[in-house]
Amino acid sequence: MKRVKSEERRVKNGVLCTLCLLLVSVFASCEHRQLVEPSNVHYVRVYLDEQIQNVTYGFYSEDRLKPQHRRPSVLRVALCELASGRVVAERYLQQSGEDERGYYLEGHITADAGDYHLMVYNFGTESTLIREEHTYRLAEAYTNEIASHYYAYLPSVRVGASEAPIVYEPDHLFLMTQDRIHIAPTDRMDTLRTDDGDYFTASTCVESYYIQVRIKGIEYVSTAASLLTGLAASTTLHNRSMQPEPPVRIFFEMNPSGRENVDKRAGGTEEEDAVIYTTFNTFGKLPEVETEYTVTFDFVTTDGRTQTETMNITPMFDTPEVMENKWIIIDKEIVIAPPPKQEGGGLSPEVDEWQDVNTDLQI
Repeated sequence: MKRVKSEERRVKNGVLCTLCLLLVSVFASCEHRQLVEPSNVHYVRVYLDEQIQNVTYGFYSEDRLKPQHRRPSVLRVALCELASGRVVAERYLQQSGEDERGYYLEGHITADAGDYHLMVYNFGTESTLIREEHTYRLAEAYTNEIASHYYAYLPSVRVGASEAPIVYEPDHLFLMTQDRIHIAPTDRMDTLRTDDGDYFTASTCVESYYIQVRIKGIEYVSTAASLLTGLAASTTLHNRSMQPEPPVRIFFEMNPSGRENVDKRAGGTEEEDAVIYTTFNTFGKLPEVETEYTVTFDFVTTDGRTQTETMNITPMFDTPEVMENKWIIIDKEIVIAPPPKQEGGGLSPEVDEWQDVNTDLQI
């Protein structure tokens, strides 16, 4: 009889333990499970404004090489607390589409109802980097210093010299921010929109300028590169405020054009039409700041010589051509001297005239 009661007690205890374990697991799963309901999942669509002066329109000349516009394939969407600015929800939009309005990226983000800052920008650019990306008002776009092998294009620069660092030109960064976005409580999936009830649109925070200068002796140029001072070093994301510090020099390579494109029927000459040119990117010209803009052209010639020309182009930034079109057309000519002639020497034999030599051949 005692054995039966003991067995019943053991069964009851086992059942109680099992029920306790089930209850614990249920409560634990309720506590740690990520709550994803239609009420806190929000659809996001962001169109790209791809009208970029000197990149997709407004070229100085159709005969010139145009910069390659890379359409973003990923956008980062971040919702930030109003008080701290800290990112509390983020998603990377990768699903793309295109309609009569243009190209867009879309996806979903999970967040509770409330008020947030909104920050959207394209992710994974090659030379435009983001720092303090986890805080709304501190997030900033900048570029790194150039790799050491690029100094071979810059004979005027002493490696390690205590001058302003030389940085890459920035890639175009498609950016959209909204200082306050309200997510209302709802029992179904909704769509995040602007204050006007529209989808979001991201536009670039980087400007593109065209620059050229005339060259005499362009056939002797092997490589040409430039350094430009006086432009913004970085920009904040939330209000696109250009930052002057630290001072930097922007590096970009130049393209030659001239001898093969001269149309002499139109009255052109090789000397007039030979130029080096490029389209370069910058975070912008600093507003209301007394800044001096200088450009340094570094040449390496076909025979290995180097030549450097530095010009002050500050007054040009106030001309309509630069202010409206962002075309920097330098009205000066750089002369590249031809290689020195090689005279004599064991590798330069000379023959005055041919002479006949008559001889008998023995067979």
